[in-house]
Amino acid sequence: MKKRFLRLTYIYLLSLLFFLSAMSGMLNTTSSEEGSAKIYGYVKDKETDEALADVTITISNHQNETYTLYTDERGYYQQEVEGNGNYSIEAEKDGYKSQTKHRYVEKGNEEKVDFTLEKEENGDKTILKGYTKDKESGEHIAGVEVIIKKENFSK
Repeated sequence: MKKRFLRLTYIYLLSLLFFLSAMSGMLNTTSSEEGSAKIYGYVKDKETDEALADVTITISNHQNETYTLYTDERGYYQQEVEGNGNYSIEAEKDGYKSQTKHRYVEKGNEEKVDFTLEKEENGDKTILKGYTKDKESGEHIAGVEVIIKKENFSK
């Protein structure tokens, strides 16, 4: 009787263990099973070949899903996306020409998209943007013309 009880307990525990392991396999899905993918890459300066930090990366698809992120100090970015679709990846940074690339990304895959940005050419001009404000009140003053003479700057 005792042996029969032990045998039934053993069979019950094995069955329970098998059932739990089967259930955990169904519950633990990976990103590739869910249909997601990853778009990643690096952005660098065309002239110096150095990494560009704080580049705005915009990733969008035809389902109106848009992701906006920024490169780190190594010029690196990454974003998980749905997958099985066409994506536009744009890199833009002040002082550089923006660049857009298009990729088809499959579920479960990783797509590397690197950018090499070229500085915008302004001839021998430097463009300064800003505003003027009253020193005491702090209010913005419209219509002010600012003249900067070359002799005020040294290289």
